[in-house]
Amino acid sequence: MPYCISKTLFIISWPFLIFVQNQMPPKDDVGETIKQLYIMDPDRANPKDIVVNYQQYSNSPRKVDPSKEKFFKFVNKSLINAPVYKKFSVLFDNYELNTGRREVENAQETKEIDDFLAYVYNSTVFKKTFDFLKMRRQENATNIQNFRNFFRQLWFGYYSRRSGILDTSGFEHVFVGEISKSQNATTAEIGGLHNWFRFYHLEQSGAADYSGFVVRRRNLFAMIQFEWQNVWKPSGSFIIGSSPVFDLCAYTICFLMKPGFKSCQFDLDGCMVSVTSHKLVQNRRTFVGSAYPSPGPACR
Repeated sequence: MPYCISKTLFIISWPFLIFVQNQMPPKDDVGETIKQLYIMDPDRANPKDIVVNYQQYSNSPRKVDPSKEKFFKFVNKSLINAPVYKKFSVLFDNYELNTGRREVENAQETKEIDDFLAYVYNSTVFKKTFDFLKMRRQENATNIQNFRNFFRQLWFGYYSRRSGILDTSGFEHVFVGEISKSQNATTAEIGGLHNWFRFYHLEQSGAADYSGFVVRRRNLFAMIQFEWQNVWKPSGSFIIGSSPVFDLCAYTICFLMKPGFKSCQFDLDGCMVSVTSHKLVQNRRTFVGSAYPSPGPACR
């Protein structure tokens, strides 16, 4: 459980001695808090809800396909049909997949985002995230409404990744994925797409083709190679079975408390995971530029 230590501050102002009690969490409690969010999340998959089929190891810089079958062998229908995944999956078709194309959000898409965020905001995971960040005196977590507004802008506010056009968001990049083409359109790469359910959704529809694993950590974490929209991704990673609520909240904590390359580390059922996150500031607003997980050492 996350814990606090009590510090007594002695402030000497002659001729008075003032004792100030202050409750502050320890400085290394980020990983422990994220671990507890994962444990308490009612929407994460149970061990028998998902069966993955890793097949062949592959770490080629060029397209190869040693694994002929799908990555996800089985996903429990009760998980797929859970409210959070229903609200999450309807967001997938709201975005222009190619960078450089302006995102235009219509009324229906705004409602879908509102419905999804309402679920997130009412979750125990989000409330615990807010409590932790408020305790750590994050400037955008002074009250719950302030934090909700900041959270929405952070993930769903549009910013420009190319040519000054509002063509992406943190949510689109990290959870949905996007295609970035070179100026002459001769090369392209997949950006983001670090969510297991999104990849499952693409794989089931035939839009994504799994090629092989780069790193495997039981049924908890995978770094894989795959093709999507005829574009090859030599290394893409995601936590397996985590809910989108957990991913959003864990990445938010990492983004605010321990940004940078693999600087945010936590334990998931005996497997260490580190998160890399980078911020992007445009028009004095802060957005998630990227956030993705990486594997730690072999699981305990």
